[in-house]
Amino acid sequence: MKAKEYAKRYIDAGRTNQALGAVWLDMIKEFETIANVRHASSNEAGVAIMREIEQKWKAFARIIGEINPDGFRDMLKHISPDLAAELERHGW
Repeated sequence: MKAKEYAKRYIDAGRTNQALGAVWLDMIKEFETIANVRHASSNEAGVAIMREIEQKWKAFARIIGEINPDGFRDMLKHISPDLAAELERHGW
């Protein structure tokens, strides 16, 4: 899904925290889909996919205007600090 589509869904859902969380979670779920399509198996490939998803979040934040552009990374650090730390060790 594109950032514009996520933005429309968020706006249509009333710009609630729940809607924002759903967007974030769906972006996280994209990781598996993209990794499977690309047959990604290395740490570097995983980090590259996370960068792409984070860029999509930043585009979403620009469209909405009231969303923290670093919110994707911040939320990942909050929910899964071990995963975030591992990604950072590999250059994220």
